[in-house]
Amino acid sequence: MINKINWFPGHMKRALDLIKNNLQKTNIVLEILDARAPFSSKNPLTEKIIKNQTKIILLHKSDIAQITEIIKWKKYFENLGNTVIISNIYKKGMRKQIIDNIKKLAIVKKIKNYKEKIKVLIIGVPNVGKSSIINLLSGKKSAKVANKPGYTKNIQIVKINEEINLFDMPGILWHNLADQSIAKKLAILDMIKNEIVDNIDLALYLLEIMDQNNKNILLKKYEIYHKNSLDILQNFAKARKLIHKKNELNLEKASKILIKEFREGKFGKIILDKNYNVF
Repeated sequence: MINKINWFPGHMKRALDLIKNNLQKTNIVLEILDARAPFSSKNPLTEKIIKNQTKIILLHKSDIAQITEIIKWKKYFENLGNTVIISNIYKKGMRKQIIDNIKKLAIVKKIKNYKEKIKVLIIGVPNVGKSSIINLLSGKKSAKVANKPGYTKNIQIVKINEEINLFDMPGILWHNLADQSIAKKLAILDMIKNEIVDNIDLALYLLEIMDQNNKNILLKKYEIYHKNSLDILQNFAKARKLIHKKNELNLEKASKILIKEFREGKFGKIILDKNYNVF
């Protein structure tokens, strides 16, 4: 059983206050969810604050997620009254699609006149890809991209064009990760700092919940013929020649590499949240 994961540093409390204070200054909320785990990457703390706001949901990183499951999630969130976009920063026309939806929503909701800019609040959990979306929309590197959670600490206002300003908020988690399955999925996707996680337990959990297609690719790639999670991890370590000087398997390093390869899509398109889990 993995040790209980709980990560809510002081700057996240300040970030939550920032969202509350700036919500009334903005017209539209742009919520970034990870397409590999749309349910787990949706913050219940911010959801309480923004639930009555005009909102666009981006199912981000769709290029490394299972498209059949993404489509189910898109329909699920649309049925709740949201505008939903399947997002991939490498896809041609992505910037225009997002901006067009913002403008369309502004017209429908009558939240812009000829004097005012559309003010968009962008939110998401740490390391969900907000910075890459901001850079895509602004057409330049307005936001620094760091492959570690909790990088953005303060509010940034970014000009997208003459009509739209983006209010970038720090990524935040919720202070009580009561559902540890969600906490583990966030850790697998690098949204919780690795330093507070037991990587061996996390790798074993991943092997338990991994989609069968992903697992089959892993087993075939490393010629592993076991079904037990610990046996798979041990044989993965052997295949990667991860051995201590005392001729013991380095399961800690093997776990980190296994999680990283999974995260990067080395075992195929990813889904950690099945749509039926939310019903």
